[in-house]
Amino acid sequence: MPTGKAKKIVKWSVIALLIVAAAAFMFEKRSGQTPAPAGISKVPVRAMKVIRKDTTITNEYIGQVQATNDIGIAARVSGSVVEKFASGGAVVTKGQKLFRIDSRQYESALLNAKAELTQAEAILANSVKDTQRYVKLYSADAIAEQQVTTQIATEKSDRAVVNAKRALVRQAQNDLDDTIVFAPMAGRLNVNDVSVGTYA
Repeated sequence: MPTGKAKKIVKWSVIALLIVAAAAFMFEKRSGQTPAPAGISKVPVRAMKVIRKDTTITNEYIGQVQATNDIGIAARVSGSVVEKFASGGAVVTKGQKLFRIDSRQYESALLNAKAELTQAEAILANSVKDTQRYVKLYSADAIAEQQVTTQIATEKSDRAVVNAKRALVRQAQNDLDDTIVFAPMAGRLNVNDVSVGTYA
């Protein structure tokens, strides 16, 4: 049997416990929370307000991008690339210089063609004078008609040679001009474009 002193301690312990329980109940009631059942611990839960609205959906795909106008750039003449005016990936305008090919052989070819043209023009000038002399001599009955006819044919042949040499000079000049490659249209260069030293 508990003694009187032990009974008082139990009594006051029960009263203190009831006071603490009542205080906890009042605090929970005042804060708007429902007290948890005995033996179950409270777990904090985060609540969010649901909002109805349109959401942008982003999709990612693997693919390759190719230009609508993909133009291959190549030189009209052959040779080694000695200078670049634009690097791969650069944006260029139509007519902009891209690269230059070694032009030494084309410069030599142009000089040779011009020299041959000068020689052919000198021969033609001499033929023209001969023809004029032959016509005068034929008018004076100093030479036969056959000589005049032959000389006129020679002059025509020399004139044809001059025209052919002029065409060769034009071709040699075009080849020399083509050693510089220009952009055929505006756009972005391929990253893997030609490098200095490449034989084009």
